[in-house]
Amino acid sequence: MLKVIFYQKSDRVNKNGESPIYARLSYNDKQISISTGQAISKERWASINNLRNQLKIEKEIVIKNLLDLFQLNAAKKFTELFRIDPEVNLQLLKAELTGKVKIDQPAGPTIIQIMDTYNEFFTKRVNTGERAPASLQKYKRAKDLLLNFMSSSYKKEDMPASEISSSFVFKLEQFLKYENNFK
Repeated sequence: MLKVIFYQKSDRVNKNGESPIYARLSYNDKQISISTGQAISKERWASINNLRNQLKIEKEIVIKNLLDLFQLNAAKKFTELFRIDPEVNLQLLKAELTGKVKIDQPAGPTIIQIMDTYNEFFTKRVNTGERAPASLQKYKRAKDLLLNFMSSSYKKEDMPASEISSSFVFKLEQFLKYENNFK
């Protein structure tokens, strides 16, 4: 998995005498460095053991919290990339963390795709005599009702199944009870 180590680039100093904190991201014997956007003085960095000791100064507490958030965000983005391809490209991860690239998540199935898949499966069961043809007719009607609902309520032919929410279900129930012509 991804390993994140924070270190200070002491060769660079800003106008306040603070050096920037960088993160080294490591995975599969590859590593890349990225700026965290945080800075701290060399003396304080050493005295608090790289933010590992008990922190008393509010600025250091804030920096520690921001670095924790950075680490969580890096782990989240890494997991998203890992789901797409286990050979995660650290350059792509860096670009995603800096906002230069957006990871395209693979699109899940749509509502109608799910209905079609189930109706195909159910057709096979009807053909083998496991189920009655009237049941298949009802499933096909359910698909038609969903199409009518999405068309009238959302002005769409189909929607990703990931967009189904409690609001969607409530509106569908209202449509089936009060607006639908077929009872």
